[in-house]
Amino acid sequence: MSSESAKPKCDIVYDESGRLVSDVFFEFGVQFNEYVIQDERDASWIVVSREESDDASTVRWLGTEVLHEGLPKDWQRYRHDCPVSKQHKTQLLINTKTMYADLCGDSEVSAFLPNSTGDEVVVSDEFMGRLQKTGLTGMRFFPLRINVNQSGTEKTGNPKLFVLELTGRIWERSRKVLGKPNACPFCSFGPLLCSACGDFYPDCPKCGKHTMMLWIAHPGGKDKQLASDDVPAKGRILRGETWDGADFVQANDRKFLTKRALDWLLCVHAKPMYVRPTQVLVDGMSVEQKQWLKRAKKSLN
Repeated sequence: MSSESAKPKCDIVYDESGRLVSDVFFEFGVQFNEYVIQDERDASWIVVSREESDDASTVRWLGTEVLHEGLPKDWQRYRHDCPVSKQHKTQLLINTKTMYADLCGDSEVSAFLPNSTGDEVVVSDEFMGRLQKTGLTGMRFFPLRINVNQSGTEKTGNPKLFVLELTGRIWERSRKVLGKPNACPFCSFGPLLCSACGDFYPDCPKCGKHTMMLWIAHPGGKDKQLASDDVPAKGRILRGETWDGADFVQANDRKFLTKRALDWLLCVHAKPMYVRPTQVLVDGMSVEQKQWLKRAKKSLN
């Protein structure tokens, strides 16, 4: 039997029922190294690279390493407002008291500054000012404390950098478990996937074992881990009825933006960044939310 035929059926799948709309929201991130996203990206992604310049061979951009080593255990703060369980992490928050960074690279400051963790979005003060004047919503900025400056800006002084917190709210649609309990395959703790907020436990909080892995990598056989489907080609699925109308939103710890926000970023050539398609479930949205949806697709210009 080949390894392919030995693979189990997919246990966890994305629920693509209902009316799903594309081209309104996009998953958003800032790449630290280009190769990090090379394996995942396809033609549907939009990737704006740091290296796009008249003389890419000589430009070295300033980068940040947002440090977590030696920080208190609460360096990451989360909102826990799921109606099913207060243990679920529904939104990542910035802990301004413990966040600091080392700088590396040269002296060219891009709009978004890549950082080594990918958890935070770091911007220059000039770009922060431009964002604040757009009228786009769902943004809050905090100064980023510089710990060590090993970049080309060392002699001229630390640049003013800020962490962009996405304050808008939306929840991701939960995936479905097929043919098996929505529970840890080792100790039966459950549910693993929350139908309310979309949070899930890749590691069981009770027994500590890894509960799931992508179907393509699952060894099959006696391995008890649930086999999970990959993200659909049209992207993750957001629940429109949980949206607060903001342009920059978070679902659990993932970041998303509206089409009008994306269009503005592309218009001003903001770099580096990448976006990938996302779908939104419009069933259950209020009249006001549907109006927000129309606004989200209109350009600011």
